[in-house]
Amino acid sequence: MKIQPGDLFTVNIADGVVLMEARSIRCGDVWDCHPVDSGGEYSDEYGSHMVFTDEQLARKVAFYKGRYAS
Repeated sequence: MKIQPGDLFTVNIADGVVLMEARSIRCGDVWDCHPVDSGGEYSDEYGSHMVFTDEQLARKVAFYKGRYAS
């Protein structure tokens, strides 16, 4: 696996950006991901459960870690 449960990443949806968290692996290389409850307006409006493959998610997580790393 390229990512771990708890890894964060962002998803652009409509006119907002939602912070997501990889919670668990569903089967093989398919991840269940959920919006992080940050109290932001977009997480409430656009946030929903999503499914990604490990390969798709690895790119998103790497981009997020590279962009927002402290």
